[in-house]
Amino acid sequence: MTATDMEKQQFNVYLPRETVRRIKHRAIDSGTSLSRLVEGVFESFLTAPEGGEKMSTSITTYYYTEDPQRLRSFYERALGVQAVAESVDWAEFDVGGAHLAVHRQRPEDPRDMAVPHVDLSVDDIEGAVARFRAAGAGVVREISDASYGRTAVLRDPDGREITLVQVTLP
Repeated sequence: MTATDMEKQQFNVYLPRETVRRIKHRAIDSGTSLSRLVEGVFESFLTAPEGGEKMSTSITTYYYTEDPQRLRSFYERALGVQAVAESVDWAEFDVGGAHLAVHRQRPEDPRDMAVPHVDLSVDDIEGAVARFRAAGAGVVREISDASYGRTAVLRDPDGREITLVQVTLP
């Protein structure tokens, strides 16, 4: 044992099984010890600016409607842009780097059509959920798989829902 090792102290934490598996594999893949990897992560967190490093995200605001084609036509005319992606049930517009989407109201998940819905696309959904929780977000729905990737629904301190999305489509 070196002098540096003797100065170290055991620190137990409880994490989801999948998170532990991913951390172990990252340590193996990077050729470092698990302790050294975790120490590096904690040091990065503790030395980052208040709130940590900026999270990589894009934002999409959804308007739910009974008639997505009518609303798509309206926003094309009103904004002077064409949809960048669309189907019969939705259309998405790039509006100066932000995204606006119109989406058909789904009977199995009715939404208040007067209230926008916000999706934040993230590169690392586990990290994003942990960061939002640490900031005080409530969890409405844990991370789950969807046909286009993985999602989680959180609630901000004022009660608004935020959907985090990690897209895994090719």
